[in-house]
Amino acid sequence: GDLARYCDPGAPESLRAALAATLADPGAAARADALRAHVARHMSWEGYARATAEAYQRALQSPPKAPPA
Repeated sequence: GDLARYCDPGAPESLRAALAATLADPGAAARADALRAHVARHMSWEGYARATAEAYQRALQSPPKAPPA
């Protein structure tokens, strides 16, 4: 969301611009704290493991698709 700063990691100029914007942002520390709290609340290894297991279960229950001709 708007707590993170985005850039193209394969484009040095994009990365430089994001870093420069962060360094110039007086609210960067507060945004970083809010982002850390968001990640801690909403993202966990357990959650990702559960979502992966559910995706595999759905895949196992789906009929196989015919290969392209």
